[in-house]
Amino acid sequence: MAIATYPSVVVYADNKKTKIQHLLFGDWIKRCKDDNGNYIEDGDWIKIRCRGVNGWIKKHEIEDDSILEINIVDVGQGDGCFIITPENKFILVDAGKTDNMHRFLSWRFNLRYRKPDKPPIKFESAIISHSDLDHYGGFGDIFKDDKIIFDNVYHNGIVERVGDYPLGETTKVKGKKYIKELIKATNDLKPIITDPQKVGKKRYLKVLLEAWNINPKPEFTMLDKSTKYIPGYDANNNEVQMEILGPVTETHDGKKMLKYFKDKGKTKNGHSVIIRLKIKDLRILLGGDLNISSEDYIMHKYSGEDVVLLKKKLHKAKSDEERKRIEERIEKAVKKSREFFECEIAKACHHGSHHFTSEFLRSVNPIATIVSSGDNEGYAHPRPDALGTFGKCGRGERPLIFSTELARSANENIKNPYALRNKVLNLIEEYDAIEEGTKKKERLNKKITKELENIERSIAIYGLINIRTDGNRTIIAQKLERPRSKGAKYDIHEIIKENGEFKYKIKLKH
Repeated sequence: MAIATYPSVVVYADNKKTKIQHLLFGDWIKRCKDDNGNYIEDGDWIKIRCRGVNGWIKKHEIEDDSILEINIVDVGQGDGCFIITPENKFILVDAGKTDNMHRFLSWRFNLRYRKPDKPPIKFESAIISHSDLDHYGGFGDIFKDDKIIFDNVYHNGIVERVGDYPLGETTKVKGKKYIKELIKATNDLKPIITDPQKVGKKRYLKVLLEAWNINPKPEFTMLDKSTKYIPGYDANNNEVQMEILGPVTETHDGKKMLKYFKDKGKTKNGHSVIIRLKIKDLRILLGGDLNISSEDYIMHKYSGEDVVLLKKKLHKAKSDEERKRIEERIEKAVKKSREFFECEIAKACHHGSHHFTSEFLRSVNPIATIVSSGDNEGYAHPRPDALGTFGKCGRGERPLIFSTELARSANENIKNPYALRNKVLNLIEEYDAIEEGTKKKERLNKKITKELENIERSIAIYGLINIRTDGNRTIIAQKLERPRSKGAKYDIHEIIKENGEFKYKIKLKH
């Protein structure tokens, strides 16, 4: 198997003139063979199959080395990220609230037509950044699908349950509240997940229970700063590293604990799993739902400076000299934090919420920011002040901002997957009311199957942000709502490396 070369490839019909398909860097290509097993070639051209078509491309447009692929899936209001490593291992980081991620995977792996005698698709891990429904809810359908299995389920150690301590038992240390009952491994989870009284109506535990019932059972493991790396993706891995920057635990009385931030919601959000993914020198940050409290806390832990306290002192400063000294300390904290959090591409924390600090965003300092947000929600994400600050704190002459909500693209006959889903539900009701064995029921069954395929395909292109990189060459692509031609279906942005520095390759010419 080979891949399409950088940044994209156009596939032509037999006449070598008519464009029939547009491939992205990293798309898998099958080289067609004749009856004797030889590749079908014509001078500089070679016949291939990719993305459902047979056609011709130039020989130099094929590469043999696999690359890193990251898909920020439009899961609506929430987060969902599907990663394929150069070694062709699969990782899910969050899965949204509804079944969009499951439908995307169904399209990607053609699960609807996968035969029962075929082994299930193996995912190396599912990473649940934290227990907010719009991050973990979509895992319910995925964990229930017997065509998919997982080796690991990683989480932030906070498992909500019924009882006096919904996030786990707490304690106070020097007047500050901490969660001391963290679920670090499978054995810690067992007494909670197997107790119906603790599970109750807690949806998070019910989703974890679906994973618990997978055969073979995955390992459940807490991730925090002390983990350092996702197992198998440490500094000794020459292709991809996945560094764990948060949550940040503290050790008191010989026990790991997580600080309590103001209320339950801010605590579980603030202790989201933070991953900085690195391939060669390119860095990508995935940060869950961090908020003001947690960003201040994290910067304090990484820089050694209490930025909140410094800003209070700055407000009360009585002279220009004092103000300058405090500003220098804040700038020093940003630069120190940048050693850990700076990246070329960042998934925006909390869907572009206004719960952020400009100091933390300055420490991230990305060339491109990707926002995952949805319609029909009461938060107005992404917020105008967030978008403005993303641009202000971004790197380069033209910082990039992408949004799954703004990038939504679909064929004219699939305007809205949610409306299409309602149409299917109505068809199913009609189907159930028809007598068994009739031709009408058979026709309706075929129609329902076709509509379900349309939903899966629509989800796959509906706001999807594609990141493809080999660590030196990177594209961020989104599908055009109205392709300029069959050979121009994507809006592609390139991040290139020049003189050791990454930069956005500006499209405009003077």
